Amino acid sequence: MAETPKLNERQSQSERREASTVAAKEAPWWRHPMVWLVISGPLLVVVAGFWTLWLAIQHPDPIVTDHRAQGVRADDAHAPAQVARNHAATSRARP
Repeated sequence: MAETPKLNERQSQSERREASTVAAKEAPWWRHPMVWLVISGPLLVVVAGFWTLWLAIQHPDPIVTDHRAQGVRADDAHAPAQVARNHAATSRARP
């Protein structure tokens, strides 16, 4: 007699599992959470791409002009780079 309730419990658990799987199979595709997990990644990338495109159109980078056209000597135009190069070439620490 002790085994009969266990069998009934097992049957009821298996019946519940079958009922839930049948209900899950009959549910429309948008009711499954895994579908939204799969769709959300690519959708987020597409939205971020359009946002980046909008930013690029609304805030374009300024046009870089040639320093020679503005009357700046070539030595002056590269002065910061030369200072950094010379600083890196010396091994002395600043006092």
